[in-house]
Amino acid sequence: MALRLNLGCGGFRMSVEAGAGWMNIDVDPSTPADLHVHVPPLPYDDGAVDEIYMGHMLEHLEPRNAHALLVECWRALKPGGQCGVLVPDTRAIMRRYLDGPATVVECPRGEFWNLLDLDEVCHLYLYSTVQKSRHLWSYDSDTLARAMTRAGFRDLRTINRFADPRIPVGGWFQCGWDGIKP
Repeated sequence: MALRLNLGCGGFRMSVEAGAGWMNIDVDPSTPADLHVHVPPLPYDDGAVDEIYMGHMLEHLEPRNAHALLVECWRALKPGGQCGVLVPDTRAIMRRYLDGPATVVECPRGEFWNLLDLDEVCHLYLYSTVQKSRHLWSYDSDTLARAMTRAGFRDLRTINRFADPRIPVGGWFQCGWDGIKP
């Protein structure tokens, strides 16, 4: 069975049903993860992992720690293994703030944010004060691709921000890449 890691899973677990092989990992012991550890390091041997996915995790790390995690993912992946990273798309978020259209976003359920108000954009996306773990860095498609390439990933392919099956909530406000370990 393939070994797939869902890093920083939070409340969004991937299927662990027969054949899926996802290991849901999070540092927070109150989350419904399969394994609670701080990463990096990953508790797997070199070349032991088939696939890694990080949905809205990398922005919670300072750049040097994000780089260390991406390098660690590269180490743990098998040659030909895939690493998918999804983050808030700061360029799209700021474009929505600057140019409209007027958008109200609900997050969490029952709490609404006006994306034409910079204070509300900061609370929801840029610094994410709506979560226990705040955002420490921002990315757009270009800077995320650069970070992944610097860590050794090649053959980058865009993640469909609306319909990728690994994404619990598709939307305009995120971007991501799948990269391959040569």
